[in-house]
Amino acid sequence: MNCQRSNARLGRLCLGFVMLALSVTVAAVLVYAQDATLELSKDVPTFVKMTAKGLWEWEPLTKYGNWYGPGYWGGSNDKTSPGNKQPVDALDAVAMRHDFAYQIAEEQGKIHGKAEEQRLKAYADAIAVMEAKGLPKDPRDWDPPAADPEKAARYRDRIGFGFVYYGGYNYAKSDLYSSYDKFLEVFGKKPATSSGILPFGPGGLDEMAAKRAEAWFKGKGVRPMYRFDLTAPKTLIAEWEKVSITGQLVPVEHKVPVSGLGDTVIVADLKVSGPGELSATKLSPGVPVVLTATRRWYGLRSSNGYTITVTASNKAKTFDVLESVIRFTVAAKAVMQLSAEPQAVNEWPMDTVGFLPCVDVTLRAKLTNLDNKGIEGISVELKKDDGTTYDATTGPGGVATWTVQLCESEIGDEWSKNVGFSARMNSTTASDGTVYMSDSASTNVVLTKQETKVIGGQVRDELHGYLLKGASVKIEGPNGSQTGKTDSSGWFHVAVPEGSGYRPTLTGTVSMKGYDSATFTATTDGRSYNVGLQPLEATVTGRVVDAEKKGLLDGSTVKVTQPFDSLIFTEGGRFTITGLYVGDTLTMTADAFNHKAYTKSGKITLESASITFSLPPGKGTASGGLEETEAEAKDLPKIHSLMVWASPADPASYQDVIVTAQIFPPEAGILIEISMRGTDKYTTSTTAMTNAMGKVFLHIPGAGSGVLDAITVRIV
Repeated sequence: MNCQRSNARLGRLCLGFVMLALSVTVAAVLVYAQDATLELSKDVPTFVKMTAKGLWEWEPLTKYGNWYGPGYWGGSNDKTSPGNKQPVDALDAVAMRHDFAYQIAEEQGKIHGKAEEQRLKAYADAIAVMEAKGLPKDPRDWDPPAADPEKAARYRDRIGFGFVYYGGYNYAKSDLYSSYDKFLEVFGKKPATSSGILPFGPGGLDEMAAKRAEAWFKGKGVRPMYRFDLTAPKTLIAEWEKVSITGQLVPVEHKVPVSGLGDTVIVADLKVSGPGELSATKLSPGVPVVLTATRRWYGLRSSNGYTITVTASNKAKTFDVLESVIRFTVAAKAVMQLSAEPQAVNEWPMDTVGFLPCVDVTLRAKLTNLDNKGIEGISVELKKDDGTTYDATTGPGGVATWTVQLCESEIGDEWSKNVGFSARMNSTTASDGTVYMSDSASTNVVLTKQETKVIGGQVRDELHGYLLKGASVKIEGPNGSQTGKTDSSGWFHVAVPEGSGYRPTLTGTVSMKGYDSATFTATTDGRSYNVGLQPLEATVTGRVVDAEKKGLLDGSTVKVTQPFDSLIFTEGGRFTITGLYVGDTLTMTADAFNHKAYTKSGKITLESASITFSLPPGKGTASGGLEETEAEAKDLPKIHSLMVWASPADPASYQDVIVTAQIFPPEAGILIEISMRGTDKYTTSTTAMTNAMGKVFLHIPGAGSGVLDAITVRIV
């Protein structure tokens, strides 16, 4: 059988040698294997798994890093001396010490005989096994970390398992050489080459190998080694989300630190695999590159759960820059809602033994996807504002429930107290395997003393009809004034003091930026009050400029399609749109001769906003082009896109159909109109506010075979 020698480097496993070792001294090998791996039974499944997957066949024990491979050390195949390249990670450092241990074994073999050489090589194999098994389970936690954790783990497992049997071969071969020498000595054919006194054991060999490795690091000509430390604000991202990647060049140090790069700037070459694209293929230290998570298979399939890998590499002449990797998981969006029942507590039942009164409050967190379907199997943490936490897991409908006891003693010396609760996802993988972006939600429970009452109600936009979040509410009465704000559902709850048996008449004032204030009269009889705010008139001014030359485009046009139809010819590239109100959805398209048109749609949030359309030269439409100018981002229109679909898309005869319109990003309270006209002259329509998921629905009764329905949807 023709098998290669290791030549003081990590050699490939030779099946014939292993079989030889097992057949000659099975008992010795098993004892040795247990000593080397601590528990051989745990290695058997590893062997079965690797052979079942064919890893020994399609990925043989070849080179890894700069020190792992047959006849390969320090990045060189020279059998007489190692090369000048450092280990690339902690596993490669194990291979380095193993190589020097083999070198020492061969030197000792020339003095004490081949039996001693094979014995020391068996020790070297055992040391490598134990050091490999002692590394952290995740190769990213090694020091230095592995650039390719999956590959590093496979090679670590091979040392941890395969070297047990390779060491058994060396151990058995040592016995064979020793027996053969004694046989020759008896017949006077060859004098004994071993003194019979072992020069050192495994500990001594390990110490000598470590010193030899340290001396190699101190030698001249060792190439400095660096890596790009790739970082990003987060590695769990949604489809089409953008995230910045930065890279810092850091030295890789083992036993001896290497010299710095000074003012040298190293540019990394970037490549991406998976459903993502990069804004640039080069990365300099401190200069970000933007990664965008795209759809897999050109939009035909979701990218949820897939991994995007970004790799940075550089080939330098006088030093080494290791390949660095950062991975991102593409996740679906989740929406969490948190509610409390009751939302306000002002009656405190005293228990039978006279303890302080307390009330049980039920809190529910509902987790849904963008189709408003509940997400099951997600661990959710509820946190009270005093730091107390409660855990639960979402069940049917995506609901997690907690029961929390609140006591009147928590109010203290005030009339009332808001007890805040927040919920967040502890895990991101649902029971069906879908990976989600983490989301959170919060709510308050209003606690008031027995002598207080709660004034509650909702505030909505009087013109558009949707609920208003963040409106200020002030309740004034004979005992002073109290204030509050509306929550995400437009609700307010304000606790006011009340004397025993006395129900005063109170005055409520509601105000919000962009709206006229409104007042209402209230009493403490438990009624809810609906308050409407009239939006203020709004004006949008802007410019249309050339995207490249930045000059104003005289003669350009701005066509308004919502909330009314109008065509504006700019004067010197400037335009003004009046007749608007805060809360209106404004849709407009800027166009100019020999330039690409650009359309934007969004909700007006202030009385005035100033924007700039930046149109690139060419024909057609542009994918970008709106720039912020005088106004802050929060003052500009909020942009929405609209998606429409029918279920089922291809109905059978007389099968009902549900049409769904959804805006992105999802927002409640946006007025949507859906209308349809069939070839059988049947028509129907609906105009409704979007729900919390940004959706509006239209039911269409089933029709006969061959009838076609035309659907029209617009943001009102």
